[in-house]
Amino acid sequence: MPGPACGMPRIVLPRHLEELPDALRRTIERQHGAVATEQLRSWGLSTGEVRSRRSQGHLRQVLPGVEVVVGSPATWRQMAWAVTLMPAGPVLTSTTALRAHRVDGFEDQWSFHVMVPRGARLVVPDRVVVHSSRRWFPDAAVSSHGLRCSDPLTSLVLAPPHAPRWRLQRGLDHLLRNGTEPEALRRVIEHWRGSGVDGSGVVGRLLTAQIGAPLPRSWFERLAGRLLARTGLHLVHEYPVTLADGRSVIIDLAAPEVKVGVECQSIRHHAAPHEIRRDERRRLDLRAVDWELVMVWWDDLRRIDRVTRDVVVAVERQRRVMASR
Repeated sequence: MPGPACGMPRIVLPRHLEELPDALRRTIERQHGAVATEQLRSWGLSTGEVRSRRSQGHLRQVLPGVEVVVGSPATWRQMAWAVTLMPAGPVLTSTTALRAHRVDGFEDQWSFHVMVPRGARLVVPDRVVVHSSRRWFPDAAVSSHGLRCSDPLTSLVLAPPHAPRWRLQRGLDHLLRNGTEPEALRRVIEHWRGSGVDGSGVVGRLLTAQIGAPLPRSWFERLAGRLLARTGLHLVHEYPVTLADGRSVIIDLAAPEVKVGVECQSIRHHAAPHEIRRDERRRLDLRAVDWELVMVWWDDLRRIDRVTRDVVVAVERQRRVMASR
């Protein structure tokens, strides 16, 4: 039984499995070294042969009905595959599914949450949390890089008991930036509203607070804005400015009344030579229309008082310039 396709890179299996059929090897590679006992049988390995490979140290049973190849990397994704290959057909959900969907804020989650149909029974280790609900329908599962999961919106609604508020906010930002319609999320919230699903109310309040406010393009920008607000500096997110040539640019955080902007920089997008030149042209273009910029880097957030002083100095300087005109 070939495994589902997966967009993630395959692993390389140890040499002791080279004699397996190519199709089976490819399946195990796609599944990051995890394989269902039923998959092995469907490719011609008897129960006795599976036991023999265990005794030879080639396979190790990690969950009922699931083996992993000894010598393959013991990664989060391997365990995620193992969990979803169990005979009861569980799907990843909550924070685990959000990591599988590559939602911001959940990249380092090592917990394993699965959803099963009402009444299903699973024997799992302590680190696997099993959820069951009459509101869950198995045909609602989706595939994320081959892994069977609840969809991103359902996963977010089920995540609050297992994730801090900042992760939930970051995940919500990610979904809205990538095209999720607020009304679609509201429908999912309403579907899961009721006893035993506390997350619907939490995500609903986060959504209500977000709608109507400009959405930061990055979590860095949101974090910088919050830290500055704690010092009494309340800046506008995503403020549009028209340049002298008629082009429009967006400033990450702005005090429009004094024409001071705060730009959130990161090594990933602002360190290459052509990016440095681009940023300098942007700074000069904004200065030509009387805007002053303060640059903030990730490391600066550890010294937010210094950033605050820089912004205050820029504001006071701009006020003096305006008063002299």
